[in-house]
This record gives sequence, C-alpha cells and structure tokens, in this order.
Amino acid sequence: MKTLELYEKYDVHGWLKYNPHEGHYAKFNPNVITTGFKIFETYNTFCNARTLLYSSEVSNLGDLTANDDLSVKYTKSTFLQSSLATYNYCIDLSWQVAWFYCSPDDYYGFIDSEKEYTDYSKACTYDVLILKLRLGNKKKIMELLHEFYSNKTVRKIRSEYNYMKHRGGYYTPGLGEQRPVMFGTINGNHFNMIQRNIFDIEEWIDILFEIDRLFYQFFNTFIDSIMPKNYLETTLDFMSPLDYYSKRKRNNSLSV
Repeated sequence: MKTLELYEKYDVHGWLKYNPHEGHYAKFNPNVITTGFKIFETYNTFCNARTLLYSSEVSNLGDLTANDDLSVKYTKSTFLQSSLATYNYCIDLSWQVAWFYCSPDDYYGFIDSEKEYTDYSKACTYDVLILKLRLGNKKKIMELLHEFYSNKTVRKIRSEYNYMKHRGGYYTPGLGEQRPVMFGTINGNHFNMIQRNIFDIEEWIDILFEIDRLFYQFFNTFIDSIMPKNYLETTLDFMSPLDYYSKRKRNNSLSV
C-alpha cells in the first residue's frame, strides 16, 4: 500500500514532541509555548488526513460496504474527499503556528483562557498573517509560506476545498447519474442542468500523496526556522511548576 511508504519515508511523529510540558512552560515565553501546542494540533490533524488516505486504499472494507462495486467506490470517494478537507485543515493550522509565534512574547492570556486561544486562532487569515509578518520583518517565515502556498498542487487543493465547502462535494462517476442537459430538445433548444465537479478517485489519490509529501517537507523546515534550538532538549522535573509560578509572579501575570 502506497500510504505505508509515506509513514516510512516521511515520519511525522517528531512533531508530537513539540507538545509543551511543564518544563517548556517554565523555560520559554508564552508565544513559544502556544506555538509548540499549535504544532501538536497540526500533528494530530495531519495524522487524521493520512489515516483517511490510508483507509481509501484498504481492500477489505468489512462492514463499511456491502462488498459491491457501488458501495466500495462510495466509501473510497468519501475517505478521499474527507482526506482532502483534512489536509487543508493542516494548511490552516500551519498559518496559525506562525500567527502564535508572532504573538506578544510576554502575554499569557492565550494560555490562561481557552476562549482567548480560540478567538485568536479564528482571527488568523493568510492575508492578515502576511501583513503581520511584513510589519514584524519576519522575511524568512514569509518566504517559506509563500513558496509553499504558491505551489500549484497546494493551490489546487485549496481551490477544491473551497468548492467542497460551498457545494457539499463532487460527482464521482459511477455513483448516481449526472447529465449536463435535459433529455431531448424542444424547437432546437437544449436546457442545461446544474452540475457538480467530477471527482476522479485515481487522480485524487495521486494528488493527496503529493500534498502529503509537500506539507511534510514544508512543515519540517518551517518548525526548524522558528522554534528554539534547545526546545526538544528541555527536560521536565518536579521543580518546573515552581519555576513557572516564579516566572509568572515576576511577570505580574498571575490571575489570582
């Protein structure tokens, strides 16, 4: 199965290590902590996208199908369209990684308040992020984002994802009927019927494998360019909560 090659050649489990523990909270500023957590959220979403892609390749779908061509095609198409959407979530989350990295480095509100964390995440759009990076003179991050986002495969799945959001999905050949015009003509007139874009299963398998590889390469480089070099070497001990408390007290940011 091709997806197993992705797991072997493009191992992403190292991203899991950026999930901050108490040692990170004690040592690093809040913008680094929230960036690490956003990397962790991206990791979880990327794993879900891969799982959906893997599921589309499974030959024995068991109780998910009636073991006929129609239900197998429907299930594979559903897995792939869900994978397409989830890879797009990863792209959105990668923008938020940069968004939190550029947040105030002494502000703990995003850590203390789930609502603030969520609201700040929602405020991130690509255009606003680029403006923030430009104002902050973060040229390296801008270049990495632009190089990835301008890739034709990335642009394609962004476009198709937006299509899915507004149209609810595609027409997969063999699943139902789709005709461009009504049967017959009246006085030489053809009458159009509303169409959905065609979803070619084999074509999309190749596209999603490509976006998996592209995102893996981009996100690894992206993480290396923004996270402190000693982040992954940071250890956890029983003094970490006390050190964190002392740091918050010096910062005058304790909520109680």
